[in-house]
Amino acid sequence: MIDNCISTDSGKTIEWEFNSRKIVKKYDYQVYFEIGGVGDYIVVVEPDNEFSPNNAIIFNPDGTERKRIINPLSNDGAICFGDVYRERGSIVLVSICPRANYVCVIDSDGGITSFHETR
Repeated sequence: MIDNCISTDSGKTIEWEFNSRKIVKKYDYQVYFEIGGVGDYIVVVEPDNEFSPNNAIIFNPDGTERKRIINPLSNDGAICFGDVYRERGSIVLVSICPRANYVCVIDSDGGITSFHETR
């Protein structure tokens, strides 16, 4: 289980503990994250300059990559994922597109369970 998760360095670093070991993920730009389940994974929206439009990733508690999340709108002009948050017990990503944004609900394996336009 992920414990004591914090963001440091103006949001460019995420740190947490797993099995008494410190896990650190560092980035050049600010990232956004949300802990999923009961602390059994973490979803990170990484800077959009490297993996866009698929710039969200799920890490296991030990820091290994579980899944890079494929933006469901990547073939329709999606720019990137711009935010992540928890809503009604689900993890939600915001896909940024040229004319509208979309809310994408994901499961613990990185699958998109639903998405819809938002303003």
